[in-house]
Amino acid sequence: MIKAALSGLFGIIAATSVVMAADLPGRVTKPTPPPAAQACKETSALPTDIFGFTTGSDVNDLGALSGALEYNGSYGTRFGSLSANLLKAQLSYSPLLCLEIGPTVQGFSVNAGSSTFGLDTRQFGGTVELKYKLLGRAANGIGLTITTEPGVFNRQYRSGFYDAFGNITRPNGALASNLARILMDFELIKDKLFGAINVEYQTAWDDPISPSDGFRSPGFFKSSGLNIRAALSYKLAETLYFGVEGSHQRLYSGTFFNQDLGNAWFLGPTFYWQATEKLAITGALNFQLAGQTENAFTNFGISSKNVDLVNFNRSLAKLKLAYSF
Repeated sequence: MIKAALSGLFGIIAATSVVMAADLPGRVTKPTPPPAAQACKETSALPTDIFGFTTGSDVNDLGALSGALEYNGSYGTRFGSLSANLLKAQLSYSPLLCLEIGPTVQGFSVNAGSSTFGLDTRQFGGTVELKYKLLGRAANGIGLTITTEPGVFNRQYRSGFYDAFGNITRPNGALASNLARILMDFELIKDKLFGAINVEYQTAWDDPISPSDGFRSPGFFKSSGLNIRAALSYKLAETLYFGVEGSHQRLYSGTFFNQDLGNAWFLGPTFYWQATEKLAITGALNFQLAGQTENAFTNFGISSKNVDLVNFNRSLAKLKLAYSF
């Protein structure tokens, strides 16, 4: 399948880069390749959410509008307890063929604590997701889409900080981020079994405490991450899919993988239900099976070679409602 996909990709490149001479008498006429703008068209759509946290390659049809409400939860840490909850609302529209634009509004909360420490934060902001589909499964055997999603957020600490008189203060922070992805999907068994691979590069510039709140800002912390996700989804019925997905996630200091901080392996089940013609529900659970906290944390006595609960969580959850207008 991969060989066929690569052959299709190189075929498109060759067809668009060579100028064809006029047909000569007696020469067999070669079929005209489809315009590059048609490369993303599919004969049958594949829902992008059937793979859980992994995303399929399809984009909205030209002029189509869709919306989604999504919950993401992260639980478990090395230091006591942690619960992180993300709520996201998104509208997506296709103004041009193969292109989808999806602004989001997001709210994020973290509650963490141990016997000696507690922290309660709230974060609010938004992103704009841009998706462009380069190749369609129908013509090339593989769907291929590239995305970028810049965002800005404001953070407020609701506990964990005190002034000179012992009163709780609530300083603010700021975060800017971008998520760039390569999305690939393919059909393994006709109309039954589907697979997907995502390669993700995420970077963040985090100013944890704004100096305007009476605290001295330590400056921006820069971090970057590399995630590789793979998923299989099986079509049990016309409106129901079940599957499994796994991922390898790595975190680094610096914008471009300066220092390795840790990594983790996740695995878990997924489901997708097309409840009505316009409404779909998808969900996923991922559990950390293995990981490693790198030597940067050895001085704190928390370096680990079994799991990484410093940079990553024990378990992840996702529930999403999608609606096509």
